[in-house]
Amino acid sequence: MRKWTYILLIPIFMIVGFFGYLYYQATLPVEDLVYGDLEAPIEIVNYTSFQCPPCAMFHATYGEVLEKYMDSGDVKLVLKAVDLDKFEYDEIIYKHLTNDQLTDYAELSKIYAKQGEWYSLDSKEEVISFLGLTEDKSRDLDRQIKQNSKERVKLGIKGVPTTFISGEEMELGITAEEFEAQILSLLEE
Repeated sequence: MRKWTYILLIPIFMIVGFFGYLYYQATLPVEDLVYGDLEAPIEIVNYTSFQCPPCAMFHATYGEVLEKYMDSGDVKLVLKAVDLDKFEYDEIIYKHLTNDQLTDYAELSKIYAKQGEWYSLDSKEEVISFLGLTEDKSRDLDRQIKQNSKERVKLGIKGVPTTFISGEEMELGITAEEFEAQILSLLEE
């Protein structure tokens, strides 16, 4: 009788273990693209898309200020991939970023800077090749995109770019000088 009990318990333990593992995976924190000092006093969160022209303008306008304060350790920049159906290449780009693009904001910014050149390419393979992305997927973003999309809905974000500086939504269209003044003001607090 004991032998049959063990034979029946083994599959039950395997099933429970499998679902426990799935639950564990689902509760792991999502890894966004993070640049700068993780302990920086100012966190800037940018909901963005590589194919969004205003997002490219955001990086062109504020990139130097961001780099200055990331380099000094005062700013941590968090870029959040948002699942917007009209941008077909975003997921491909996020999944195929090189290690340099994942860790160096200046390298990542080149994707935005060249947007006008690659935006109208005909295939995913052409985009990967043109941007010098890795052929293999460097990351699995399904959970990240789902999580960021939930955040977008919760925060009432209607489009990209939408940026928060230390939890406060940034006004679109401000100058680089006004952006830097906001950072300096927060550093003085």
